[in-house]
Amino acid sequence: MRPVWLRLAIVVVAAGMFALPGSQVVAATAATSGTSADAEVASSEPCPQFAPDASSGGGWGESDRVTEPCIYPVISLSADPSSVEYGGWSTVHWSVANAMHGCTNWSNPSTNFGGIAGAGSGAVAVGPLYGNTTFHVRCDNGNGAIAENYTGVSVGAPPPPPPPPPPTCPNLALDAERDGALDPDLATGECVYPVISLSAAPSSVEYGGWSTISWNVTNAAHGCTNWSNPTSNFGGISGPGSGTVAVGPLYGNTTFHVRCDNGNGAIAENYTGVSVGAPPPPPPPDAQAPATPTGL
Repeated sequence: MRPVWLRLAIVVVAAGMFALPGSQVVAATAATSGTSADAEVASSEPCPQFAPDASSGGGWGESDRVTEPCIYPVISLSADPSSVEYGGWSTVHWSVANAMHGCTNWSNPSTNFGGIAGAGSGAVAVGPLYGNTTFHVRCDNGNGAIAENYTGVSVGAPPPPPPPPPPTCPNLALDAERDGALDPDLATGECVYPVISLSAAPSSVEYGGWSTISWNVTNAAHGCTNWSNPTSNFGGISGPGSGTVAVGPLYGNTTFHVRCDNGNGAIAENYTGVSVGAPPPPPPPDAQAPATPTGL
């Protein structure tokens, strides 16, 4: 009669190698040809790393290769809804099995996603979201049996800014004789509003890409301020003139704003936007797959 390890190895050769559905993991070998997609998946080969050696105080022992089956974590993730408006929320549902050595979790860009420390299941409300976002979970069942999975939420473009003020000057005028202090008298001069032109080329880029903002400003005797949402390297527009600004790298849908003042409360604001593609998938885990037995 063949030894137990040899009989199991023969079954492994017949079953072949496969990856856990829904997870980016090192390959594992089914113990039987009828193993279901969500069942524990065992390999008859040692796990990728050495086992702790009790005789050396718990250090990794070269002579103590793991001989028991190597069980990989099983991670399920989904987002509901998977598409939200700018600033919206979603719920990430998760389920983890076979993660004796715990889990880590993160999102890209960073959000309030977290709290998945090991085996179990639950849901995490994530938001507000201002750009396409991926949510990642990586778990360890010991001896190098590591799995990783992720899900994503796509986010709509930001809303337009509020409408500009009505084309009339406010009631208070700037009094030059009082060093710019507000005078209670009504404005007596003509009220001319700043004119601001903005455009982005290209208006759509890949994740981490760059764009160029072209701008032109007139009638802004009291200067301009400028900013972006999310914050970027956009800036340098301080008053009348024209020019271009290279902006990037961009990791989410971004708007670029300019606000100018021509005195007497004659203020105008304009903006343009750049849409940014989804981030690339994460790299595969570092753990190596156990080898298929040979020479049987």
